[in-house]
Amino acid sequence: MNLSKCSNWFDVIDSFTKCLSSWKSKCLSIGGRLTLTKTVLGSLPLYYFSIFRAPIKVFNKLESIRSRFFWGIKDGVKGISWVKWNKVCANINVGGLGIGSIRVGLLGKWKWRFLNEPNALWCRVIKVLHGDNGGFGVSSKRVDPWHKSGCIMKDKFPRLYALELEILCLFKDRWIHTSGIWSCNWNWRSAPRGRTLDEVSTLMSLIRDMSLDPNAPDRWQWGLHNSRKFSVRALSALIQNSLNGPLSRGINFRWNN
Repeated sequence: MNLSKCSNWFDVIDSFTKCLSSWKSKCLSIGGRLTLTKTVLGSLPLYYFSIFRAPIKVFNKLESIRSRFFWGIKDGVKGISWVKWNKVCANINVGGLGIGSIRVGLLGKWKWRFLNEPNALWCRVIKVLHGDNGGFGVSSKRVDPWHKSGCIMKDKFPRLYALELEILCLFKDRWIHTSGIWSCNWNWRSAPRGRTLDEVSTLMSLIRDMSLDPNAPDRWQWGLHNSRKFSVRALSALIQNSLNGPLSRGINFRWNN
């Protein structure tokens, strides 16, 4: 089944429609409708969204169903939404009701595991079926974790990168530990000169006081959170903030009149 087609998401849309039907909305208070809206988001689509990438039209349709149910709008009737839906979905601390966006970023969990479990059986199967990148694309960047700036060496020092004979070398190949002393082991096609010397000076100022653990394996880090660890919750918050943007509560704004 090709789930890039909207028609193949009918089961999910139908489940939403049945659970968030207009007759139920008439029997519930706004608090009850809010609770049911959150519950449906937290249960029905999780299996599908954690495995498949849904088309944008499917997201829009599901959001429309949730919005109409929350505001108590009957099927086939053009009702009134008193507040923009992105404001309703926004976090409570910025004036929303914390419903959250359907785009919860569940596929990110699998991409993170794909990067950190390269020898797992499921990961090897995915590589056979979809190639070395697993079909996730190449949007992620592997950064050098030895410095708090998380800089990418070839981008920060392009002139030195151009001189390097082995462009796929690791940092540990150039910053080596011998007889208790850390030293450089450059492999340049020619000696740096001119403005390239400035890059050498900057690089040395970064690594002069650094020491690498030769027994520590390279690992991926999540650069969008202080803990450097990936979580679906943190990614969902980033997605919601990106979609909804900063909101203003306004003057004397109340959800329950």
